[in-house]
Amino acid sequence: MAFTSSTILAGPFDAVLPLHLKRIFDFTALTSGAMFAALAVPEIILGPIAGWIVDNHGSKLTALIGFITLCPGMFLLVLPHGPATASQISSLVFILLFTG
Repeated sequence: MAFTSSTILAGPFDAVLPLHLKRIFDFTALTSGAMFAALAVPEIILGPIAGWIVDNHGSKLTALIGFITLCPGMFLLVLPHGPATASQISSLVFILLFTG
């Protein structure tokens, strides 16, 4: 079974995100799970586009562009902090959409 780079990054991220949201925003399991929708929507939309780019330009260039765009989103995840205000949650959702 081959693991892609997104699988390797998603495993630890998926395990830590609910714990982080519980500690920072006191989210329940339902609200933490709803945050994963912000990660899934970009994957659904950009999956076919990334597949087309890989088919036409190769996987090395696509992986490089993907990791370059992923790094700022990972660094921005430190910005939202408690308490759970509307602006903090909306900034977290935006960052998760960008990271997804």
